[in-house]
Amino acid sequence: MSGDAVRSTIDAYVKAFSTDDREGWLACFAADAWAEDPIGSGRKTGHDELGGFFDASHPAPGAVTLTPTVVKVVGDEASFAMQVRVAFGDQTFGMDVIDVMTFDADAKITTMRAFYEGSDLGPI
Repeated sequence: MSGDAVRSTIDAYVKAFSTDDREGWLACFAADAWAEDPIGSGRKTGHDELGGFFDASHPAPGAVTLTPTVVKVVGDEASFAMQVRVAFGDQTFGMDVIDVMTFDADAKITTMRAFYEGSDLGPI
């Protein structure tokens, strides 16, 4: 697996999440992958639980946008900082988040941990 393959998966993950593409987002994950988003919230394991997380994270179509600012890939691991924007009617909220992921030989996400606290989200 190359760093380019991991970066492509991260790009697909961000694009799919930001464009409400649930199936495209789930396709970035291995079948037995888990995510802890945010850390401390418990793991969501497998596509069914990850899909539930996706559904709960999208309050309305087009409401959530992820914009990576720094991406670092080393071997089968990556971390990236991103700006998250959430639109609620006329108001936009934002926060900075760091995701840390591991990948399998096919560059599918096997684990994902998101570093932020709910109190980080504020009006912008």
